Amino acid sequence: MSNLTVSGLSGTVSNNNQILVTNGHSLISPGSIIQCKVTRYDTATTYTTGTGLNGVELTDLRVSITPKRANSLIVCQFQIHGEGASSHNYIFRVFKNGSVPAGTYAGYNTVAGDQQWSGFAMALPYETDYDSTPFTQNFMYFDYPGVTSAITYAPGVKESGGVSYVWTLNRTVNASASANYERGVSLSIAWEIAQ
Repeated sequence: MSNLTVSGLSGTVSNNNQILVTNGHSLISPGSIIQCKVTRYDTATTYTTGTGLNGVELTDLRVSITPKRANSLIVCQFQIHGEGASSHNYIFRVFKNGSVPAGTYAGYNTVAGDQQWSGFAMALPYETDYDSTPFTQNFMYFDYPGVTSAITYAPGVKESGGVSYVWTLNRTVNASASANYERGVSLSIAWEIAQ
């Protein structure tokens, strides 16, 4: 590998002072964004959380990214609009390639451990209207996957008491599409950041 050291780079007047890079190549500096992938989901749907430790992956919010460099940082942002039936005790987890990762970049709180009540972010504030009061939660997750193969990330949801309930995505529990029964949009975004 060769190093090129220059005191400055500038484009030419003919290309509006831009530095052009041959197709298929890129200039990458630490901290710069290499790529960004987005999944937007508008459809009103439901997921049954089940009684399992991991809950259920919100598969409609999977975002897939293939890192260009093995040492990149992947930063995920999730915006989830929805409501939980019969309880306010829902918690989000993070799924990677279809399962909840453990270890340093676990999809739950590592101090609490892999417990029923251990997650990544609360899904709902305390309230007792389990019919017409949805909430939008935003949270982030990061990972150093160490690979250049495709990876999927997605939020998951579960009821922290281990009860199987229904989570409604992008709508209220009461499926009315009318005033006072708000509909929303959910997003998953994955950024690859050079290191």
